[in-house]
Amino acid sequence: MAGRRRQARGLPRDLDDYQQGLRARAKTGPAAAKNAAPKRAQQEAAARAAISKSRGRLGTLRRELEEIERRISAIAAQQALIEEELCKDPMHGGLQAQHADLMSDAGRMETRWMEIGTALEAAEAEIGGPD
Repeated sequence: MAGRRRQARGLPRDLDDYQQGLRARAKTGPAAAKNAAPKRAQQEAAARAAISKSRGRLGTLRRELEEIERRISAIAAQQALIEEELCKDPMHGGLQAQHADLMSDAGRMETRWMEIGTALEAAEAEIGGPD
């Protein structure tokens, strides 16, 4: 074993191996390049489609967020009116029930607002920032 050299992986053993490797690469090189171009184009098209889909999702999320903000505002206005009436007649059972329902609705809307806000941030990060 003292006279034997270890061959490095991936390297040719001699000049003939090197020439054979060059010939093999020359045969597959242009074909590989031709195959790589359509694959790259397909990948770029898929990336553009994903970004377009994300932008569409952004628009949907923004509209939904605006709608929820309008609903929260309307609920707050209704709550203020009911609270004003409850100040006049605190024992009015119907108003108490309406107030409780509005509080519950407001809680659900705020939770949904937070969920949509988080989804919106994630979608913006996916396409590289806000539109």
